[in-house]
Amino acid sequence: MPVHIEVLTSNSMRTVFGELAPRFEHATGHRLAVSYDPAQIMLRRIAGGETADVAILGDAAVSQLIQQGKIDQATCRPLARVRSGLAVRAGAPRPDIGSVEAFKRTLMGSRSIAFSREGASGIHFARIIEQLGIADLIRAKAKIPAGGLVGELVAAGDVEMAVQQIPELLAVPGLNWRVRCRKNCNR
Repeated sequence: MPVHIEVLTSNSMRTVFGELAPRFEHATGHRLAVSYDPAQIMLRRIAGGETADVAILGDAAVSQLIQQGKIDQATCRPLARVRSGLAVRAGAPRPDIGSVEAFKRTLMGSRSIAFSREGASGIHFARIIEQLGIADLIRAKAKIPAGGLVGELVAAGDVEMAVQQIPELLAVPGLNWRVRCRKNCNR
């Protein structure tokens, strides 16, 4: 008998579900109803009473839900690691983020930048620019939506670059993205 499965997840899973959900549904006959939002918005939705069969969120959000008694810790399983990246429009030169100083110069030299206010990557990025001492400069030229795929702002030409989790950048056609890796990385 087919089952209807409600899934609450962050935007970082959008590309994965876009590809795997139809395969899952075809193979099992079960129907997935997937809802995406940045972590902080998802936490507010759950606090407001929304429920699901499955929640796929980052460690910090899951820890909060465990503390609130909304998720049983015994049911939690790690699924993936996600890194953040910096994206520009396809065809634009790849930004130099090979060192902390290069990253800082790239950010300061940008005309405009986007990052989310309530997603894990945007919250993390806000802390980074504070630590680098450039938060006021970056915020003055930033578009900071609550959530969504900020790479869409780059692809549309509304901003020069975006910082977000790599899977969220991959979900947007027309981007050239870059991530700083700890070991050999040519992206």
